[in-house]
Amino acid sequence: AATPPPPPPPPPQPLPPPFLVTGGCASASSVLDNIEYAAVGYTASQAPYYRDASSSYYIYWDPSCDSGAAPARWIVTRCAPSTTASSNLDGCGACYEGLAYIDSGDSSSPPLGTSAWRVFCDGGGYGSYGGLLSDLPALWPPSETSMLRSDAVAERNRRDWGYDSDVEDAFEQIDLTLALLSLPPPPLPPYPPHMAP
Repeated sequence: AATPPPPPPPPPQPLPPPFLVTGGCASASSVLDNIEYAAVGYTASQAPYYRDASSSYYIYWDPSCDSGAAPARWIVTRCAPSTTASSNLDGCGACYEGLAYIDSGDSSSPPLGTSAWRVFCDGGGYGSYGGLLSDLPALWPPSETSMLRSDAVAERNRRDWGYDSDVEDAFEQIDLTLALLSLPPPPLPPYPPHMAP
């Protein structure tokens, strides 16, 4: 007897609606203040991830950014998340928090309304350096950007910037507001010929 064909794949899951992010600090305003993020897909954990078309930043949920003890969190970063990895979606294994993050066990959506996020802001611990965390490769060789929280980088912070801690302490607690944007209603089906106006 012939083997029956496999069932068709399930229909794709609809994407959640876009949202508007407001708040942040001056150095992050082009990414976090009055910026719309739209869902572009899902990660392996079925959490949606979002992209801001004008700045190429992403917001995604990572179950554990170090594939170990780190809590689940929503992260804002320039790096697109892996859609196949189960955790450590940026692949560095060092909990690189990007521009902003908030710990959250809810993978269905970043927290809507006003919440306290950790945001990398001007003067957030680098002395006179006020650039975005994504600019750090210009300061350190690429091989070291994956070790942002290592002893070697902490030592370089102390030596070059007079900064006596790791990158985590450069983040400030800042209120961000995420508001859902309404989607246009779906188009109405055409009138049947016998009911056309």
